[in-house]
Amino acid sequence: MSLEALPYEILKKIFMLLPFEDVNRCRLVSRRCYQIIEENVLSMNGVTTNELYIKCYRDASNEEKYDLVVDLDYIKNDEIISIILKSRKITVYSASGLFRWLRFNNKMEALDIEAYNVTGIFPFLTKYFKRSRPQPDHVGLYIDKCPVNKSFTEFLTSMDYTDCCLVLKNLDFSPRMLTIDYEFPSCEYLSRLIVKDNISSVFLSRPFLEKVFEQNKRLKEIIVYGMKNILDEDTMENVFQTMKSISDNDCSRHILDFRFETTSTVKFMGMLRKFYSGNQYHSTYRTCDCCDKFEAVVKNFTKCPTCKKRRFVRYNLF
Repeated sequence: MSLEALPYEILKKIFMLLPFEDVNRCRLVSRRCYQIIEENVLSMNGVTTNELYIKCYRDASNEEKYDLVVDLDYIKNDEIISIILKSRKITVYSASGLFRWLRFNNKMEALDIEAYNVTGIFPFLTKYFKRSRPQPDHVGLYIDKCPVNKSFTEFLTSMDYTDCCLVLKNLDFSPRMLTIDYEFPSCEYLSRLIVKDNISSVFLSRPFLEKVFEQNKRLKEIIVYGMKNILDEDTMENVFQTMKSISDNDCSRHILDFRFETTSTVKFMGMLRKFYSGNQYHSTYRTCDCCDKFEAVVKNFTKCPTCKKRRFVRYNLF
């Protein structure tokens, strides 16, 4: 029998047999585990959240359910105790109780969210994040078939970012696609953006890419997966034009990085040389012996007339 099937009173007794001070790694699976946690919260000090994983989906009865995994540390008798708490198939009400207890400390290593065909997760999270202002180092969003255009934007803008790496995967906005006219949200501290899977072709259109840089003033690195089948001249010219314009004209972003997945290194080199032809730019190439990764660095020979700094763009292929 799984722990989920046990009555609350039995779960409580099991939990009491595993006192925090004697357990370095505690795994508990329960729809109502937050109720047990609340009764032990007074024995915990200095709670920090290492990782929070949230999965939201619809069950067979079309009700939104949540799976939560919380990896946290707390201090007990000057000793750091690590705990992993798991809660599966819980309702919004139960998730709300757990979130109230966590209160999301100001520093969080990783926040990963998966959402499948649901509508309520982002307004729900925004409510709590606006209250506690977490600052995750890594944010992974895996969104599929969720009409979350407005609430998704509000969710991102409700969080404080500290040199954050934002991972976007399978964004599927209403009407079931990411459109060029979508206003990408502004994340004040976003410095690194990873784009995966089926949004690459839209994301790399020049208007969309320019808006992403315009809305995120600290963005200096973009990593794109899923480009193996769309490495054409129009797509790469969009990338080259945008990266060149930002590197040449933005004093805070004279050095940019663009990394993408492809198997057509020779084809890419030909397009790069064609676009950056002329005496103003110089390209250097190198290949990593251990992993066959290819890097091209395009330097502008002239320094910025405003800040007098060098300007160049790194293109990394993997």
